[in-house]
Amino acid sequence: MSQPDLTSPGRSVVVQRPKSDVYTVMLGIALTAIAIACLLLFLELRRYKGDIKATGAKAVSAVQPAGSVHAALASADAATRIG
Repeated sequence: MSQPDLTSPGRSVVVQRPKSDVYTVMLGIALTAIAIACLLLFLELRRYKGDIKATGAKAVSAVQPAGSVHAALASADAATRIG
């Protein structure tokens, strides 16, 4: 038996490329969602200038309750003080 000549093209096995299925599409959707989430997280961190220890949390104002809710809480508080 002689050694095959490595310079000549030999026979190769032709294999059909696997087709994409639903799992490949779901993997692509998940990858896209994670990439978008990372981008939004980066933008949020840039908004607070990278302050991840919340040292500037006091500078951010909290949302105030609506006027009617505030009035209802005040009247309930007054009623408990009287009684």
